Amino acid sequence: MEYIHKCINCHTKRALLIFALIFSLANISISLAEEAGSTNTKPPEMLVYYNSWPGDHENPLFKNLKMSPKNPIKIYAFKNLNSQVIKTVQPGEPVTLITADYHTFPANSSVQVLKEQSGLKPGDTFYLMSYIGGGECLAWYNNTVLNVPAEGIEGTSFYKEQRLDIPMWAKLTGKLPPAPVLWLYVATTDNKFGWIQFGSYSDWKQFGYSILTY
Repeated sequence: MEYIHKCINCHTKRALLIFALIFSLANISISLAEEAGSTNTKPPEMLVYYNSWPGDHENPLFKNLKMSPKNPIKIYAFKNLNSQVIKTVQPGEPVTLITADYHTFPANSSVQVLKEQSGLKPGDTFYLMSYIGGGECLAWYNNTVLNVPAEGIEGTSFYKEQRLDIPMWAKLTGKLPPAPVLWLYVATTDNKFGWIQFGSYSDWKQFGYSILTY
């Protein structure tokens, strides 16, 4: 009888060991599958670059710099054109720039890498966010935002004329990204706070070579 109990215990331990091994292997497989699934996943429809002023110049945020619109411009309670209008700023009336959020829409702007560039390897897929000036684009790759050369991406043209002597290092396989939207969080001279859409440089008064001044 004791021998039978020992055999049962032995078989039970062996079964538990095999079950534990299978369970461990299953977990490893699931983990590997999840990791594999996370590679080259698509970005969200809207990707927000918070507290950012993308461009080929020094970051002007959190420096109490001022801007003055050329035309009346509305300040909204939220980053939404349908939200409450806090105030309409008149031409020449300064507002103080506090911070900015850069909204991009890269989900359908896939690009395949042909030659190694900016840490990307042939066969990799990244997504264009926008052209930011200075010959560079913002790009999304595996949950990371990169700066990549604007020239040399077949199917795009961020200049009036694409230089023919630039070798193609990537190819657009999706669509060109929609225009980004830059929302500025500002303060008025009468201490009202809210969001405005930047528009373009031509919408703002120039101070020398800049639209920002102390």
